Amino acid sequence: MTQRQLDKILDADPFLNDGGLFLRTSERGEERKAIMARYRQDLRDSLDSCKLAALWLMTKTKTATINHGKNSYGMKHFMEHDAGFYVTNGAFIVGAMFAGFKIEAFRSGSADAAFNISQTAFPKSFTGHIGMKKAEIRKRFLESRLGLGFDSFIHKQLKKLPSGD
Repeated sequence: MTQRQLDKILDADPFLNDGGLFLRTSERGEERKAIMARYRQDLRDSLDSCKLAALWLMTKTKTATINHGKNSYGMKHFMEHDAGFYVTNGAFIVGAMFAGFKIEAFRSGSADAAFNISQTAFPKSFTGHIGMKKAEIRKRFLESRLGLGFDSFIHKQLKKLPSGD
């Protein structure tokens, strides 16, 4: 994923922002426009987070139909606990788009998305590593799955992403 690809995604959807599919705020008028512009710029500046979410999602099975059992906000929390890095809801949604998932609103009025992701990607009762510090989550994840340091892993994975437009 390139910055140009991220920009195209944002240009195609004027409501997509760091918080999700649309802006959740009670503000109106110019204040709302200013908040939306800031949240969209925050997402535009989150290319690395979008790439990390895409990499994690590429390990998950796609289904023919949209899974309304989990929303993007809940899934991103699972990923954070599983992989040990934080992303925003918007970056997670963009990562899913880049990973080839179908996206639709989780429900009417929700900024969260639903994807065509297999329910088996998530345990029935997710508890994750709640209470652990992020550094410990990252360490356990890397030790159990990769056997190398986080920076080295990320560097190798980012090189694997397609760079074309």
